[in-house]
Amino acid sequence: MKTFSDYMNYKTTSRTKFHFVTIISEYENSLCFLKDKVLLPDNNVIYYKDIEKVKLSLYSRIFNPTVLSDKAAKVLIGIVTKGVFITQGIHMVYSLDMDIVTKEETYYFESYSLNHILEILNILNNHITINDPLCIHDILIHNQDSMERQRYLDLHFIDLAKGYHLDNPRGLVYLSL
Repeated sequence: MKTFSDYMNYKTTSRTKFHFVTIISEYENSLCFLKDKVLLPDNNVIYYKDIEKVKLSLYSRIFNPTVLSDKAAKVLIGIVTKGVFITQGIHMVYSLDMDIVTKEETYYFESYSLNHILEILNILNNHITINDPLCIHDILIHNQDSMERQRYLDLHFIDLAKGYHLDNPRGLVYLSL
């Protein structure tokens, strides 16, 4: 039997997925953006002075709080790729990709959500010029309420994804019961 992911037209990513936070967190896998550095979960540090550039992008995932059948998977993929609003608890989740380039290495990070991202971008803007072709900073400023942001992205993400070749969807987020 085919699974839902068999119908998905997305590529796997080698990005490391983290919670993006601004205070030292209880999350095991969190990137902590402090005043002068980024703390990585493995106790390594990236100092802002060592960062050459930061590139931002967005991606979507389907949030699936239920188990889908084979037939439902085909229907849902058709709906999502055409931009029709999804009902019955299944919806899109939008998150951030962040590439941090230093002289020694490029780090590829993927956030779990857009929570705290505006605050993090404000911290980074004090130290680095950010490559933000999607104007994510502006989207977050104008849609600070999470519901407003969700509505905005539900309406505009399909066009952004087509125009900037974004992952839409990158995959699934399951609710484990």
